[in-house]
Amino acid sequence: MVAGPGQPLIGYAIGMNGESVKTLEQIIAEEQARTEQRSKDLADFAFVASEYQRVGAEFQRLAAKLGIPLPELNLPLAARVVPAAPSKDDLKSSVASAPLNPPRLTIGQLIESYRTHPESSFHKLKFRVRQNYEAHLNRLVAEIAPMELREFDIDTLMQLYAGWCDGGKKIATGHGMIGKLRLLSTFGITVLKDEDAVRLSTILNKIRVPTGEGKRTERLTAEHARLIRAKAHEMRWHSISLIQAFQFDFADTFGQIDIIGEWVPFDEPGESEITRIDMHGKKEKWLHGLHWSEVDDRLMLRHRVTSGRASEQKFVTVDLKRGAMVMEEINRLSPMDKVGPIAICEMTGKPWTAVQFRQRWRQVANLAGIPKEVRNGDSGRPASADEESESGVFA
Repeated sequence: MVAGPGQPLIGYAIGMNGESVKTLEQIIAEEQARTEQRSKDLADFAFVASEYQRVGAEFQRLAAKLGIPLPELNLPLAARVVPAAPSKDDLKSSVASAPLNPPRLTIGQLIESYRTHPESSFHKLKFRVRQNYEAHLNRLVAEIAPMELREFDIDTLMQLYAGWCDGGKKIATGHGMIGKLRLLSTFGITVLKDEDAVRLSTILNKIRVPTGEGKRTERLTAEHARLIRAKAHEMRWHSISLIQAFQFDFADTFGQIDIIGEWVPFDEPGESEITRIDMHGKKEKWLHGLHWSEVDDRLMLRHRVTSGRASEQKFVTVDLKRGAMVMEEINRLSPMDKVGPIAICEMTGKPWTAVQFRQRWRQVANLAGIPKEVRNGDSGRPASADEESESGVFA
């Protein structure tokens, strides 16, 4: 809507958000009144300061005449120049050039900064974890990218959460989406120093949502592990038996990815001589899995364990002789089998992919009579719902 003759210059902004907006003439008049009052106050202040300095100088002269010691007074206030009040035309130009509603940070802009800012923790995530984050971030962009951070309140967030949960069928998804909003608001506070991010974080901290299925109580028992290993050998998937042995004997040390490793794009950080071409024709390399070169003559394994962040690594040393199942598997191997990655897929001759292992392990477990509610991840160290969704490999 364009203002016509006699209409307020910015009348088109009225009612955009259901709020009244002052006209440009009203804003100029109020600003000019404030400026004129400030000029008058400054003039009064300068006069009083001048008198104070004059009286102070006379006070010093008399004190000197009477021999009374006084500290020298330093009163430069009289020299202060009182600025002239700006003209109405100057005010009009200044106010007109300033945006009535300055742009504020949106979710889409916050996500883009999180992905690209050099100080973002996003760059430190392991490849598979970063992929999981991307799925959540892409959905946020698709659904609420234009929303400004200041627009969020508890009601809005709970409506979004209800939609993400899909009527209670996807509680873990809703939990994950709220978790990513918390992560983004923290980034907005610590890196971007954005005030609206502080407000959003405060609101999110008042929200408590269930994680989904809650803490898992199912455990993969020693008998389960024995049955899976026996069935794997029967089906000639010997590497699955070896992996299961490591997962059971050293559950407090190694997760699934620590054992089988992961395939990542070739340009990802990290060096590896083990590469392949994926189904899309792109070159990948293998990282993070157990390697026979890490095992010495005393069967001591020293391996660098990586958390969700690729930059957070630590060395662990385990005595393989403590693992009864692992030793049974090792004793089955020939010296030629103890070269390269510990877990080699018999089908490809290369380390397992996460999807391959998940599918094949489930097939073996089903044939071994393992209850479907028992997962491969249940044989590892206890994992939260977030960890399971981020790994993307539990079957």
